[in-house]
Formats: sequence, structure tokens, C-alpha cells
Amino acid sequence: MPRKSTHKPLAILHTEASLGWGGQEQRVFVEAQALRQRGHRLAFACDHRGELHRRAHSQGFKINWQTRWLYQNPAAIITTGEATKQLLMQRLGVPARQIFSIPTGVDLTEFIPQEKNRELLDRIKIPPEAFVFGSVAVLRSWKGHLYLLEAFQKLIAEGVRAYLLLVGEGPYRVVIQEKITQLGLKPWVHLAGFRDQVAPWFALMDVVVLASYANEGVPQSLLQAMAMARPVIGTTVGGIPEVVISGETGLLAPPRDPSSLAQVLTRLMTDPDLRRDLGRRGRELVVERFSLEQMAAEIEAVYEVLQRRRAGEGRTKISVQP
Repeated sequence: MPRKSTHKPLAILHTEASLGWGGQEQRVFVEAQALRQRGHRLAFACDHRGELHRRAHSQGFKINWQTRWLYQNPAAIITTGEATKQLLMQRLGVPARQIFSIPTGVDLTEFIPQEKNRELLDRIKIPPEAFVFGSVAVLRSWKGHLYLLEAFQKLIAEGVRAYLLLVGEGPYRVVIQEKITQLGLKPWVHLAGFRDQVAPWFALMDVVVLASYANEGVPQSLLQAMAMARPVIGTTVGGIPEVVISGETGLLAPPRDPSSLAQVLTRLMTDPDLRRDLGRRGRELVVERFSLEQMAAEIEAVYEVLQRRRAGEGRTKISVQP
């Protein structure tokens, strides 16, 4: 549990327009919980139809009506990765001093190394001795599931006997199902749907893959997998290379390139020593730099900077960008 802050308690209002429940919404919720545990007062302005509204209400957070003026001219923008910060500077001309890059923290009491749950494997009809590739992501186009399926099919066509476990739900599910059928992969691919507790599912995966080709900060799913000492594969997109340092904390492949991705999948499947080393170093990185405690402390520091800058100028608004 995060320690109580030595900072003066703050009143913080989070705003969110999305109705879904992906990395962006989870970041807002996790951040609010972490800061509340450190003694700050948190409230939400969000759409009553959304999943964030339901979860915030269930956890006793105060919820205000959503208002558009809150999004205008924030005093600071918090991004989840340096790549997003650079994008805002280049495309929108936002001054560097106004943007703070703070990746989403990982709960190190939940995401810990653990053995595969054989009962769970049996439930989804994957043999306990099978090699399992996996991905945890909302089923959206840019998460690259179709390219991952094409890469996986290349392994199956070569006679490799492995399984692919896809955890998540979203608008692209039907398209993904059609692709699985088209590629003849039904016996080897399992769509697990949305899972509120993903740590046991990460534990089933021998290698965790995120094949995104756009719209990524520093993905929570990769940090969570790394915290569990799972070897990870990412793409050279957005903030992914900030945490997946190729050959050190994971491996990288170009986006939208099934052939290159298939080669990386094969490399990790056939090299258990590399899998172990990447998993160990990945966990060390998350423990050192990406804990919930670290995230909360860095966010407090942002508010402290803004309070000094804006002393006597009224209330401060902060926008969070994934």
C-alpha cells in the first residue's frame, strides 16, 4: 500500500469522457486510488454511462457532472510516455515545461511471478505442458491482433505446436474471430474475453506479445507482464521502446510486419535461457521505476511544481493523455 504523503493534502478532480474500459480509463482509476491512499481528496467528472463511473462509484469516490470547460487550457498535461510528450510538442506546439511524462504504475502486490494455474488451463482446454503465447489488450484495430495472428499462423504452418491466448474484449472481436477462421487457427487460439483480474492469465503465458501499430504510450499490459517476470515482445511504436529495451528487457519487432514478428516469436520459443533473462531484467526495471508508489510520488511532484508556478492565480487544471 502506498505510504501516506508528506505533502499537503490536495483536492484533485479527474475528468474522463470515454465510456470504455481500456488502458486510458484504467490509468485514471489506478492513479486516483493511489493518490487517495496517500491522503489526497479525489473526485471524478465522467459520463454516467461509462465503466469508469460505475467503478468510481463502487469505490466511494465523489462523482460530479461532466463539464466541457474543464478540458480547456490545462496548466499541465501528464502523458504516459515520452513519445506522447514529444508528439504533443511537435504537432500541437505545447511547451515542454507544460508536459510531464509519468507512466502508469504497477501494483507490485498483485503482479508478482507465479506458476501457471492448471485448473485454469484445463478450463480453456490448453494442455498444461503446452507453450503459450499471449496478449492482454482491448480488441481494437491498432492493437495489431490481426498481424499477431498472421505471425502465429506462420509458426503453425511450420509445424510448431503452440497456443495463442488473447485476453480482452472490444469492438474488433468479430473481425478477429473471422481472421482466426480464415487462417485455420481455431484449434490453437483462445479468446478469453474481458478479465477483471489479469495476473492469473499472464501467468499462463510463456511469452507476452503486444503487436500495436499506433496510439500507444507506455502500455500497462507490458509493464504488468514484466512485473510478473514474463518475457515480452513489443513493437517499435509510441512509448513501447521506452520500457522494452530490445535484448535487455524484451524484444521488439516492426509494426504491421508478421514475418518479422514470427521470427521474434520463434526466437523466444526456442531459447528458454533468453526468456528467463528477459523476464528477470524486465521485473527489475518495473520494480525500480514503475511501481504505483513511484507513479504517485511523481504526480505529487507535478502538483507541487504547479502550485509554485501558479501561486495566487487560482485553481490548477491538469489533463492526462495516454
